[in-house]
Amino acid sequence: MIKFKAFDLGCHQIACRVWKDYYAKVRREKISERMKYLQDLVPGCNKITDKAGMLNEIINYVQSLQRQVEVKQ
Repeated sequence: MIKFKAFDLGCHQIACRVWKDYYAKVRREKISERMKYLQDLVPGCNKITDKAGMLNEIINYVQSLQRQVEVKQ
């Protein structure tokens, strides 16, 4: 059994903050990596720099593909 003293809790809080910051950074990197992958898949998406505009362009492209599939069926 581990016993914590009052001063140990400060280190614990710092460690939790470090891990929280680390996981947030990893999450942001994964999102950026996947956004880059989508950007490479969608024609004309490389010109757009902000993520909201890029997602909007990707949504429009996927919707146009869906309409093309519906027409062929």
